[in-house]
Amino acid sequence: MYPSSESHGRVGTQKREDNLFHIPAKGQMEVEDREQIVKHIAKDEAERKKQRTLKLRKRALERILMEEKEKKARGRGVIYIGHIPHGFYKEQQYQFFSQYGKVTRLRLARNRKTGAYKGYGWVEFDDAAVAHEMAEKFNKYNVHGKSLHIHVVPNDQVHPELFRNCERDFVKVNTPQRIRQRESRSKTLIQKIKALKRQLQKAALAQRQLLRRISKKSADNILFKSQKEEGEAFISDIKQQILDLSRRRSKLRVKHGLEDGLVTLGRMFRIYGREIRST
Repeated sequence: MYPSSESHGRVGTQKREDNLFHIPAKGQMEVEDREQIVKHIAKDEAERKKQRTLKLRKRALERILMEEKEKKARGRGVIYIGHIPHGFYKEQQYQFFSQYGKVTRLRLARNRKTGAYKGYGWVEFDDAAVAHEMAEKFNKYNVHGKSLHIHVVPNDQVHPELFRNCERDFVKVNTPQRIRQRESRSKTLIQKIKALKRQLQKAALAQRQLLRRISKKSADNILFKSQKEEGEAFISDIKQQILDLSRRRSKLRVKHGLEDGLVTLGRMFRIYGREIRST
């Protein structure tokens, strides 16, 4: 018994929907499939544009709230502290200055990568008179063998984001671990080609410098000759690797129907949720 025309149509529709997530070979990509790919790209771009707009609105709102907060804090006083010695950090300064008045905010400058203190910071008091008193009383004050440099910062010179994130605990970035993770990550063909091209430029520069030295000195030197041959062999090997990877990338583009430049390789695989990586 043959299937009805209705059921046959459903099966055909199902197959066509399944084929949307299959990249056809060269010459097999139909116009409908190309239109679906372009629609997916447009949808993806619209979503990312929406996210960027929301992020910009959020930043603008945070800026407005920060400015309002600063307007309320106009009656407060801010002092700058320089030449801060080791051991006289946030907790110690808060305890020290709280004896003379209410400390509303306190921030010490730190290195973003290492987290090390830079030796200066700012303290905000609830009363501007207390800030002036601290600057007059404790400027050149000796703490742990260092004399503090303290002066009052005028309200018109206080940046709206001076005390931004001062309440948060500093998280030190583990730079060696991030470098290891980045270097151990598998690279795409394009990244490999770019790395080889950079290596080729360095090798060519070294070879030119060697040839200059050979021209200035004796060209019959055996050491120079061996170095020249090794450099030429190294450069030719890099060129061959670049050529092989470029051919492989071209084959992949032809295989997946990207030879006409309809969409880029990266966008194609963002649509299908995968990426070609070298084995």
